Amino acid sequence: MLIKDIPTQTPEMPNAYDSAFTYEEWTDEFECFDISPETILVGHSTGGGFLVRWLSETQQAISQLVLVAPYLDPDNKKTNSFYLFDFDRSVPERVGRIDMFVSTDDSVRGVLESRDIIISNWPNISVHMFNDKGHFTEDDMETIAFPELLEVIVVA
Repeated sequence: MLIKDIPTQTPEMPNAYDSAFTYEEWTDEFECFDISPETILVGHSTGGGFLVRWLSETQQAISQLVLVAPYLDPDNKKTNSFYLFDFDRSVPERVGRIDMFVSTDDSVRGVLESRDIIISNWPNISVHMFNDKGHFTEDDMETIAFPELLEVIVVA
């Protein structure tokens, strides 16, 4: 992104790899950044689920939302109240473009179900399906290159 002269931030969310994380902690960290109608937000896995909730609760307008293997804990078994929220079906009206990347071989249980939940609430988003990217991690893709992501952002 920086190579394409797109200002980029990658916040380190509190307790990101620990089941003790809370929505409030993540919100406090995330809201340190200036979010405006020109902002492009990209969220991977739990980060994608966080952005779905945050946009549902804040009414914030942004330019683009990109969800990569978004996770919403559809069975509510892995997390605390992090994903307990009312899905705002009007989010697409405040977001210029929404793209979602999902791979059918994702090994994280719940990602494909999360995809279905998102599509049922936001039926007109752009869904980019793959069958060989796993959870879109370096190990699963065997590369750090993700040109499809850059293409949807640069085009936007």
